[in-house]
Amino acid sequence: MKLENLKMHQNEVIDMEENKSKGYINEQEARTLKELFAKYLRLYKEKDVSVSDKEWLEQLFKSELPEVKEEEAKHDAEEIVDAIKEFDGNLRSLNEAAQKGVSKERWLADKIQESSVGMAVSEYGQVLQSMDDMLYLKNMELAEHCNVQQMDK
Repeated sequence: MKLENLKMHQNEVIDMEENKSKGYINEQEARTLKELFAKYLRLYKEKDVSVSDKEWLEQLFKSELPEVKEEEAKHDAEEIVDAIKEFDGNLRSLNEAAQKGVSKERWLADKIQESSVGMAVSEYGQVLQSMDDMLYLKNMELAEHCNVQQMDK
């Protein structure tokens, strides 16, 4: 994990803490999100096979978000495509490890250790702290969600 990713995760933690008071999206927002997802999924399925995913995303950003500059559209599209590739690679690696009898926890520990290669000790400590912060927040959100569901019963 690079220092840039650390900063991104720290910002996510801060954003989540600030947005916590807002709660979950309402029914109208959920409907809008579902409609947008369906629209973009349909557009993606209709894209010409000669158009790369990155090019398609760039075009989508430019057409749907005219205020986005060309350079920003390219950068964001590349970031998204790279993140998807990284996710797919990690999922493939996790599945392969599971087939070999390696636990998910062991796989994750190994991945975290791999990320420390070439990092200063203090930087690695910051990375681990950001992971801990993120896990804490996600656990709190999950606990809160479970409590809400229990009250609804």
